[in-house]
Amino acid sequence: MLTNPPTRAFPAVWAPVSNALNEVAALHALYARELIEKMERPLRGRPHADSDWAKLKQVWGTPCMDEERCTGELIDVEIQYELEFGRGTKDYDDKIVKYLKAVTKAKKGAANAKTDKKVSDALAAKDAARDAWIPQATEAFERFQRMDESRLISLKETLSKYADAGVRHELAKSGISDGVLAATMTFDVGEDVEKFCAAKGNNDGTGPALPPDSNSAATSRENSVPQLPDLPPPASTLPSAAISTVDEEGYTIPPAPVSASWDASAGTSLDEDEHNSGTVSRIKVAIREKAIEESPDDADKALRQFQNVLGPSTTRLAKRGSRRISFSENGENAVGKRMTVHLNSPLNGDVFGGVESPTSFVSPSLEPMRAMPSTRALPPTVSVKPARISATIAEQVNVLIRGNEVEKLLLMGELSLGSVTSFADLDDTKPFHFNIVNFEALAQVVPNETFCRVSSPDRPDRFECDPKALKLTALQAVPVIKYQVRITDASKIAPLIVYPIWKCEATQTSLLLQYQLNPSLCTSGSSFELADVSFLVPVEGGGEVGLVQTKPSGIWNADRKAILWKIGSVGSESAEEPRKLLARVETSESCRPGATVAVRFTCTGSLLSGIGITCAPPEGDVATAVVELGDVTRTVTAGKYGAL
Repeated sequence: MLTNPPTRAFPAVWAPVSNALNEVAALHALYARELIEKMERPLRGRPHADSDWAKLKQVWGTPCMDEERCTGELIDVEIQYELEFGRGTKDYDDKIVKYLKAVTKAKKGAANAKTDKKVSDALAAKDAARDAWIPQATEAFERFQRMDESRLISLKETLSKYADAGVRHELAKSGISDGVLAATMTFDVGEDVEKFCAAKGNNDGTGPALPPDSNSAATSRENSVPQLPDLPPPASTLPSAAISTVDEEGYTIPPAPVSASWDASAGTSLDEDEHNSGTVSRIKVAIREKAIEESPDDADKALRQFQNVLGPSTTRLAKRGSRRISFSENGENAVGKRMTVHLNSPLNGDVFGGVESPTSFVSPSLEPMRAMPSTRALPPTVSVKPARISATIAEQVNVLIRGNEVEKLLLMGELSLGSVTSFADLDDTKPFHFNIVNFEALAQVVPNETFCRVSSPDRPDRFECDPKALKLTALQAVPVIKYQVRITDASKIAPLIVYPIWKCEATQTSLLLQYQLNPSLCTSGSSFELADVSFLVPVEGGGEVGLVQTKPSGIWNADRKAILWKIGSVGSESAEEPRKLLARVETSESCRPGATVAVRFTCTGSLLSGIGITCAPPEGDVATAVVELGDVTRTVTAGKYGAL
């Protein structure tokens, strides 16, 4: 805060700024008190002001401190209605459990009058507890609803007060800022400078701005650093025109520099002085009308001198003595038809260690070099490395198994091409081709016309890809083909055979789930392994579910009423003998058999269709490869895979 602003610097603005800071501080203090009194205290004191909330805040078991009402025992009368509601709820729950146990015992044993009486007594006790609990629950829920509504209304009113206080606070601060802005904009810099100059005794602007007395430097600024005592100005050796003056606004006008004029007489005198004094002469610069012409003899002489200084280098010249460039008449590689081009040296035979130069000496010249005439200008043959791409073949199998027999099967797949450079290294002008291996196993093939198409109707297994379209996607993997596999025998293609066996009783449901890897996939020399295998078995009907037992251990989801087994991997060892899963569920009613068992799994490294992909060279040019096929990833996943 500015408690002591300068008296002579910015005087018309410092006072409003200081007052504004004081007013803002006072506003903040007032705003803080308003928040505490009107918002914080009502929120914190609500449990004491509201009787219902006060009852909720008290804890059962707190000793009563009122000697007239209590005798010392641990009791709280004000939350008695909550205790009654809790006791009634617990009693009703106990009666339900006893009734279920009586019914279970009666169904397991032989029916007689004793068991029937126990069941009827348990049912009557349950109904009586329910009739007593319903009014208590209704009253308690209504009371809690009223309390919650009151809480929300109170919060709404408090936050409204907070918003109003904030708006009023900001408006007050805005008015203070407007006052400071008005004082700042009305401040005139020129007028302040004139006042300062008048105070310093420099009204006409012809002399330096000096204080009227020696003590003014110590009393003019209270907050400034101590200054040295004033000294009389030294006698100036400059002419009167060089003394600095001030303009009408008080700013200093720099004096004109003292220098001799650049005329002929001055130049002559300077030259004479330098000659007489023995100093270094000045560099004379003259511009000629014609350009400087350099003769070849002078250039040759300079090169010879340079060569004498450096000395000969036989190793370097031996490497650069000659160079061979091979051309062919038809743009193809030709054996025995070569043209040898020797590099001409601008130096004499001394460079070659006394050996005569292979060609005649050519004098260097500053004229631009001219291309040598040639009968043909064919580029040399350059080998281009083919771009590397990868492929991903992903298949999804949808199966419905009923009674240990495969009833329906649908196998779909997708082929994608990938590149770590997002196909940036492909040549836009050269489309590439690939073939589908074992194409006859596919029933339908749908290429993505944006990126590839069938090369020829005679070759439906050969496809041509557009590199320009692939580069425009800027993706590392692009799907190019979708296909459907032709199914001849579904029982040999389904990877996992699942057979559920249900046994539904009045109060208990049992499940035996058998699963086995398809033996047809485990032929000699091939391995087929499933990973992330899981089974989800729902329990339909049954009323209320009690105890659930599984072997091996499974996960019971009470919300979905389903059992989840996470098996992991299933390899070729399970193809010889089926594996089993067991479950037993206690229910209050009989379940409905025939729930669909959902199966999930993945397989990497193998395909059910047996197809593949190979890169093919362009037609008519077998020796040229545009792309090179790298890794091929093969995956199989379970889609809608269920068993009944």
